[in-house]
Amino acid sequence: MNLTVTSNGTAAKNTDGWDTYLSDSVVIQNSVIQNTDDCVSFKPNSTNIIVQGLQCSGSHGISVGSLGQYVGEVDIAENIMVHNVTMSNCGSAARIKVYQDAIPNADGSLPTSSGGGSGYVRNVTYESMQENTCDYAIEITQCYGTKNLTLCNQYPVSVE
Repeated sequence: MNLTVTSNGTAAKNTDGWDTYLSDSVVIQNSVIQNTDDCVSFKPNSTNIIVQGLQCSGSHGISVGSLGQYVGEVDIAENIMVHNVTMSNCGSAARIKVYQDAIPNADGSLPTSSGGGSGYVRNVTYESMQENTCDYAIEITQCYGTKNLTLCNQYPVSVE
């Protein structure tokens, strides 16, 4: 499939080029993505995915996750190959995003989102990637959704 995805330059939100969710044996190839969110995002339970021949500009990168967002859910990303991709003017070229463990509410109850899930990321390969004017070649965020380092250390991530 040859596909071009472009956001219109306003402050659009949630403009991922490609997302996989509960997906197995998917090939994404020969696409041009110009946006302000993830070029490709492997959401929970994405397995056996191949991404190749993409040109991404202005994005947050090719991301695993975010994973571990919901209490009690097991999220996996496994056997993912990203090959022959050009990233330009991006925040991160390759990225992994996982939530921390659930941070209890003031009454001691657990929230239904914002962390607490478990799972794992295994056998993810990024190769033959070209980065042009990206902030980070690789970014791993283990406390996605929380900027408080004390809480992140107190409630560490449950995704391996």
